[in-house]
Amino acid sequence: MLSRSALRLATVSRSSLASNRSMSFDLTDTQKEIQATALKFAKEEMIPQASKYDESGEFPWDLVRKAHSLGLMNPQIPEKYGGPGMSTLDTTLIVEALAYGCTGIQLAIMGPSLAVAPVYIAGNEEQKKKYLGNIGVF
Repeated sequence: MLSRSALRLATVSRSSLASNRSMSFDLTDTQKEIQATALKFAKEEMIPQASKYDESGEFPWDLVRKAHSLGLMNPQIPEKYGGPGMSTLDTTLIVEALAYGCTGIQLAIMGPSLAVAPVYIAGNEEQKKKYLGNIGVF
């Protein structure tokens, strides 16, 4: 059981938090735009063609190129290396919206980003400049 002093401290902390509620979990306007763009792409481009690619087993090059042109590929690459420099939340919004359209096509679009982390974490500056801006370029 908590001591009285610990309970008082918890009460003070809770009351001070209640009066200072400045944290917001709402998406920013930019994040809403990112989400809307990805969802529109999923609904208008991916869903109508998903069964065709499932049946044929072909790689969806046309959709991957369109996603790239919209800035939906490799969103986490920093701007200084040629990427859009989006946050983890921004990237998650894209992944979620594309997965709504088709998880297989979503993987084709987002798969190249798996190569980003090793280069970004362990690559030297020359390697980062050389490779990060070119991952998934068509």
